[in-house]
This record gives sequence, structure tokens and C-alpha cells, in this order.
Amino acid sequence: HPATWRYRTGKFLIRHARAAGAGAAVLVVIAALTTSYAMRLARERAATLEQAARTERLQQFIIGLFSGQEPDAGPSRDLTVRQLLERGALTADRLAGEPDVRDELTQTIGTIFGELGNEARADALLTQSLERKRQRLPARDPRLIEAVLALGFLRVDQTKFAEAEALAHEAVAATAAMPREGPLAVRASLLEGKVLT
Repeated sequence: HPATWRYRTGKFLIRHARAAGAGAAVLVVIAALTTSYAMRLARERAATLEQAARTERLQQFIIGLFSGQEPDAGPSRDLTVRQLLERGALTADRLAGEPDVRDELTQTIGTIFGELGNEARADALLTQSLERKRQRLPARDPRLIEAVLALGFLRVDQTKFAEAEALAHEAVAATAAMPREGPLAVRASLLEGKVLT
């Protein structure tokens, strides 16, 4: 009988079945880990590119807002901060095709209105942003948690403590699986502490 490579391989596998099985199992595990790692890298790359595109769009929006390039705006030197923010809110509403950008802008402008003391306008914008995010994002998404926190801190400023407490509990529950030193978990604890105080 000629000693072909098939014959020799077959004999080797029969004689060393356990070692060959263990080797095959190791190869399968290495292939699975490599595939999993490559898929995770691809997802992270896609998320990074999406974040970069969103950041660029926000930058273009802000530059356009201050340069007077928006169609409904007058000369930028004649605008007050509140007019500029109102113009930004109107422009953000037109970004229906970019819901992430629209909702982040709405939330940011609402937060600024709150800092300027216009709590009614801040309330409307932050509530709108939170409702939109709740419709499209999972409960533990950092973007949704940010919206919950923003409205929660406004509710504390408005002395609407029952609503602020509900939002604080929601934020604490959503950040429970995150590291305690993480910024979202720290802010959720801060909101809860402010409500309790």
C-alpha cells in the first residue's frame, strides 16, 4: 500500500485522536475570537464615524448660526443671544432627517435657555428632546440619560420636586450598570442628592 499523505494523515488522526480534537477545538476558538474581535472593531469604527459626522454637522450649524447664513436670520451683528437661540431652535426643528443632531441641538439650546433664566422655553425644548429620544433610543443609551438628567436638573430649579425625583430615579436606574465614577453615574447621583436635599 503506498504511503500517501492521505493515508499518513488518516493514521495520524486515528492514533492521536484526542490531541487532534483538542488542536481543532483550539483553532475553532481562535477563529471565533478573531471574528468576534473584527466585528467589534467594525462596530466601534462605524460608531466613531457616525459621531464624527454628527460633530461636524453640529459645528457647521453653530458656525452658520453665528455667521448669519441661515435663511430666516438678519445680520448677525444685530442679534441678541436670545434671538440667536430662538433661531437655532427653529433651525434644529428642520433637521428631521438627522434626528440625533436635531435632538442634541434642541437639548443644548434648552439647557442654555435654562441657564439664562427662561425656564418656560427651556422646559419646552428639553421636554421635546427627551420625548423624541425616548421614542428612538433604548433606556440605557447615554444620549437618553443625558436628556433625562438635563430635564431633571431643570425640574429642581423649577421646584417641581416630584417630577425631578422620578427623573432622578430613572437616571440612577439607567446608570446602575455603569462604573460609579463615570460622568453619567456621578451626575445621576448628584441629581438624586439635589432632589433629596
